[in-house]
Amino acid sequence: MKIFIIAVGIEHQINLGYIARVARNFGCAGIKLVKPKCTIGKDAIKYSKHGVELLKKSKVYDNLKKATKGTFSIGTTAIKSKSNASMGNSYSISEISKLINKNRHKS
Repeated sequence: MKIFIIAVGIEHQINLGYIARVARNFGCAGIKLVKPKCTIGKDAIKYSKHGVELLKKSKVYDNLKKATKGTFSIGTTAIKSKSNASMGNSYSISEISKLINKNRHKS
C-alpha cells in the first residue's frame, strides 16, 4: 500500500514545505496538490528539509476527484460540521500511523 498526502488549495510555501517534511518522516510515497495557491519556491524548499525530493516530485491536479482516483480513503483535518467533504473511510490518527508504519518499507 502506498500512502500519499493530498493538499487542497494550499496557500503558503512554508506549509507546503512542512507537508513534504512530514510526508518524508512518515514514509509517504508522494504528495498530490489540488489547485495550490502557491508555488514550490525558496521557502517551500527551505522548510521541507529532507523531504525536498518528495516536494519536487509532487504532482498538481485540477480537482480532488482526479487526485484521489484509485485510492481507498481520504484523511482530512477539516471540521465535519464546517465541511461538505464525505467522511467515509475515516481513520483516527493512531490508525493511520499504524497503517503507515506497517507498510513503510513496502514498495
